[in-house]
Amino acid sequence: MSKSLKYFMIAAASLGILAVVAVAVITTLVDVESYKPKIEQLVTEKTGYPLTLGGKISLSLFPWVGLSFADLKLNNPKGFDSKTFVSIDGFQARLKLLPLLSRKVEISKFVMTRPEIFLEKSPKGVWNWQKLTEVSQPAKAQTKALKKAPAKAPTDDSKNQPSPSGKEQGGFALQSLVVGEFSITDGRIQLNDLQNKVKREVSDFSLQLEDVSLDKPIKLKMAGLLDGKALNLKGSVGPVGPDPGVGRVNVDLVVQILDTLNIKTNGYLTDLKGQKKFQLSVNIESFNPREIYTGLGLDFPVKTTDPKVLETVGFKADIAGDVSHVVLSDANVLLDDSLIKLTATAKDFAKPDLIFNVELDSIDLDRYLPPGSAENKEAPQVTAATGAPATTPAGTKQKAQKAAIDYGPLRKLVLVGTMKLDKVKVHGGTVTNVAMKITGRNGLFALESFGMDLYEGKIAATGKVNVQKNRPVTALNLTVKDVQAGPLLKDFAGKEVIEGLLKADVALTLQGDNADLIKQSLNGKGDLVFQDGALIGLDLAQMARTITSGFSLEQQGEKPKTDFAELHAPFTISNGLVNTSGTTLQSPFIRVAITGDANLVSEALDMKVKPTLVGTIKGQGDAEKREGLTIPVKVGGTFKKPQFSPDLGSIVKDRMPNEQELSEIIKTGKVPEKRKEEVEQVKGLLKGLFGK
Repeated sequence: MSKSLKYFMIAAASLGILAVVAVAVITTLVDVESYKPKIEQLVTEKTGYPLTLGGKISLSLFPWVGLSFADLKLNNPKGFDSKTFVSIDGFQARLKLLPLLSRKVEISKFVMTRPEIFLEKSPKGVWNWQKLTEVSQPAKAQTKALKKAPAKAPTDDSKNQPSPSGKEQGGFALQSLVVGEFSITDGRIQLNDLQNKVKREVSDFSLQLEDVSLDKPIKLKMAGLLDGKALNLKGSVGPVGPDPGVGRVNVDLVVQILDTLNIKTNGYLTDLKGQKKFQLSVNIESFNPREIYTGLGLDFPVKTTDPKVLETVGFKADIAGDVSHVVLSDANVLLDDSLIKLTATAKDFAKPDLIFNVELDSIDLDRYLPPGSAENKEAPQVTAATGAPATTPAGTKQKAQKAAIDYGPLRKLVLVGTMKLDKVKVHGGTVTNVAMKITGRNGLFALESFGMDLYEGKIAATGKVNVQKNRPVTALNLTVKDVQAGPLLKDFAGKEVIEGLLKADVALTLQGDNADLIKQSLNGKGDLVFQDGALIGLDLAQMARTITSGFSLEQQGEKPKTDFAELHAPFTISNGLVNTSGTTLQSPFIRVAITGDANLVSEALDMKVKPTLVGTIKGQGDAEKREGLTIPVKVGGTFKKPQFSPDLGSIVKDRMPNEQELSEIIKTGKVPEKRKEEVEQVKGLLKGLFGK
């Protein structure tokens, strides 16, 4: 060995010994305790949160960098009920120094005893932690200013320098990580919301990490009591690898909440520094949400007609994606007695762009509706004098305007969705084989197809909804084929009005998103055909007979009705006014023609019914023009209280001789027998009506 090398090694060893001795002397001679007042003062001034260190502080630098303290308290600023914000009874941490030179981290101990955090919200809505976020604002402002400052032009030398490798740019890459003991014990988090008068507490909180290293899964256990109810998490995460955030990190966790809710998650995370990709399987075992709220001392937030629903809920799915998209696959949602299968893809979250498919076996939606929702449906109030809708008070109108729906998010949404529902019960009725496809983009949504089976028939529909403006515009085309109208109305509306096999074609346009606006803007046309049915509550033949013997509209029997072979009702709608100019009913011994209007806005009726007694039992398919006794009746009033009266003008006009017949009577001096009978009928009607 050369003398120069020998002297160099001796010098290096001497410097090393001097460094160790210097560190030992510094830690021995420097009294850390004497700095406590300065530390407390500095923290208090910088944050506005008074700091006190009641216990002893210990600091070591070699061979371990160690720090320990006891009885730390960070108090709230003025204006809060609780004095303390954060308190820690004891803290110990030890990190070995020399292995850091080889990019190895060896932590022998990280122990925190009895940490407590008191979160408080003042009656004015201010949290006690908010001031801490304000402390960092000047630093953020300075950083922002630096970003705006023009960058200096590189020198010629800098242009020729090779760029550092990705690993060198990333900074410190670990070779190994070993943690001996990591624990947080007997912790507590208390939340006191004075504004909403809500208190919550997590007590007996503990967290333990085992086998902490880069090349092994890190085992973790967390436990606590949420308002006295058990809260547990256990499982493993990792290995994280030598460059955390670059490789793949496995996840296997089990969460137990209140001994009721069990959540299992396994899968992996990868590229956490870049795309943040993940693929996870999530299994929420069936649980009772009502029990969780009861355990927390809270009222269940959802009121339902059936108080026994929402007692069994479960979820199982595979979820994968990254920062730009999420894919939900093989999802099964258990909702009481119903099973929902779901797949979905979401991307471009700022818009967002959503594709979904839903399949449902069966569900009774009536059980989930708010209590009394069907009974609370009220018709709009109508003024007695005009029959028009009652004026809305100014305050109520302003409140309605404030509650207007914001369609902005829907204008950004890109949507392609399909649904298939095997059996659905709603408003007392049951539909089956419901299938639907809906698409949307830029506030324009299309119901490309809709179909369902109900009451031995089928309904099909297509439609469009435009929400590009504040008031949505809707167009709907509906086809009904061979639906039993009687059971349909009885189940859905609770009314027995009409029976028969219904066929219909309807095209409608409307604007608005509430009942009043929709009725006022409703336009379109349609054609309804009822076959082999009956009008319930009205016997037109009896009405016609009683009118001829003295006007009376009283119906005899418990439930009068008019059987018919066919009822054909073409109609048009203009701004909520329904008009029919040719509704006809064909029945044995009677024919009926109906014309007039029904106002959906005011619910006023202005119609004319002409029942004609004929001498044939033919009904459907009888195209021959029949002559007989026609007794026109005016129908007025409202939907709830219709009013019937004889159309005297039409009665007299229809039974008086026409110009040709009058000329013949003058020439011959004789009145035809037919006209004699009709004149006598008119006399009978007038006598029965006026009692003379």
